[in-house]
Amino acid sequence: MQIPALLHGSYKEVRSRCQKNVSALAKGASFESAFGSGAMLDTTATAGLLVLDGPSASLSSDAHFQCFLPLRLIYEAIDRGRPPQGLAEAVFHASLQTPWSLLGLLAPNNARWLYLEQRLRPTLEAVERFWNELTQCGPRYTNGSASGQELWPAYSNLQHILARLGAPTESLTQPLTRADLSAWM
Repeated sequence: MQIPALLHGSYKEVRSRCQKNVSALAKGASFESAFGSGAMLDTTATAGLLVLDGPSASLSSDAHFQCFLPLRLIYEAIDRGRPPQGLAEAVFHASLQTPWSLLGLLAPNNARWLYLEQRLRPTLEAVERFWNELTQCGPRYTNGSASGQELWPAYSNLQHILARLGAPTESLTQPLTRADLSAWM
């Protein structure tokens, strides 16, 4: 998977870089130009976990992919009333366009992005579309632990989405396949 280089580093480093990009959004830049237009890193060639929740003391100074951070910082800016009106909807739709930005929506501390019912199915459709890329990363997903897991066993908003769409509770504890996702479309 290709992830913007600006998301790779310690939490503190990445937060500092991302704050600048959030400021660019507030001045009218698109999500794509603010976060997705720079250098990209291939996760198969770059060490580090794919962090879905943080910050974490166990990951504090090591370089990892801080996947949750852009959408978290954008939502904080929206809460403060800084970005232009309509930015949340534009960012949400842009986040569905690439696997790396979709991970931001799947991050547990970004659940606020998915409170609106009309955002659930498009997010699930994006997960199904990018399933191979998301699962090919292997056991590199973390919610703060120093060891990684596969995407499905790592707690994410994917379980939340499926539950809200009516998936039986017992199915949320079973291994998930792309065919399972397609069944919920």
